[in-house]
Amino acid sequence: MSQSSRSSNRLIWLLIPIAFAAGVAVGVLGLLWATGGNSTPSQDVGNVVPTLSLDDDSAEPTAETTEEMAEPTEEMADPTEEPTEEAADAESASAFSPERALFRITTDESEARFKIDETLVGNEIVVVGTTNDIAGDIIVNFANPAESQLGEVAVSARTLKTDEEFRNQSIRGRILLSSQDEYEFITFAPTEFVSLTSDPVSVGDTLEFEITGNLTIRGNTNTVTFPTTVTVVSADRIEGFATTDVLYSDYGITIQAPPTVSNIGDVVTIELDFVALLVDES
Repeated sequence: MSQSSRSSNRLIWLLIPIAFAAGVAVGVLGLLWATGGNSTPSQDVGNVVPTLSLDDDSAEPTAETTEEMAEPTEEMADPTEEPTEEAADAESASAFSPERALFRITTDESEARFKIDETLVGNEIVVVGTTNDIAGDIIVNFANPAESQLGEVAVSARTLKTDEEFRNQSIRGRILLSSQDEYEFITFAPTEFVSLTSDPVSVGDTLEFEITGNLTIRGNTNTVTFPTTVTVVSADRIEGFATTDVLYSDYGITIQAPPTVSNIGDVVTIELDFVALLVDES
């Protein structure tokens, strides 16, 4: 074999691993691009939704109302009388809170979840994805809860995590497309409270009702209803749980399962455990 032939063979053998490494690198980069990677920075969910204020819909008292409040009536209690049990309860409720108060969901103690069934390597499992990146405001009317107000709620779809990083990347890049800024957040714009009592509430009370509104995922919007439970834990803290089921196909979502996964469910359960703390607007 000539010297030139031996040199050519050595060059070929050197180029083969280089080409292989380059191919692997391109494949990995392509996979990260297709699945969304894992380093896309996230926006602050608190900047996504508008905040509420007690001043937005508070009415100034009229002159007649002011005069009525100033003038004593025969029904007013004699200050020398001992307070009744009912009066003591009313005084306690008044000390507990103003008629209306603004609460804000805290990311530190809140969690949004999705749940979906699938069969993984022949085993039926429930895939759970979670995030703490939630934002939203609530104005609670303690005198008449039916007059309460819920602002828009946002959840970061980009920070949802399951127990498998490859699945997380697929969710960001292929399923929810949350690696793209326009689809980073799932939002819920409430339109109606259903079956929310108008009876006054105080600390320790739990309310069960429904919230109907527009749920937007990946740019697609549908009307859904969340059965909801809210507990007034203290004067400056409320806790709640809301859940609903949706068909992901209603939001233009398809799921391409890898070879190890089969029988992916059609229904996704969305859950929200939230804690909202009192906002001091003074």
